[in-house]
Amino acid sequence: MNLIEHPISENAGLFAGLLFFTGLFYFVFALVRDIVCTTICPYGRLQSVLFDKDTMQVSYDYNRGEPRGKIKKA
Repeated sequence: MNLIEHPISENAGLFAGLLFFTGLFYFVFALVRDIVCTTICPYGRLQSVLFDKDTMQVSYDYNRGEPRGKIKKA
């Protein structure tokens, strides 16, 4: 099954747009990401404000998990 039915010259504008947006997104995600995440992204800044002593979190429970070792059959 041949899906390419038209010559590339008929789709040059679409191809140029695709290349432009690919380059733009690469630039944003590769080079500007750290700047955007530290200055614009609200989640990192609000996370400490929204945290209190009753907040549920997924973490290691030291009292339940120690001492580490193989499970002994009783």
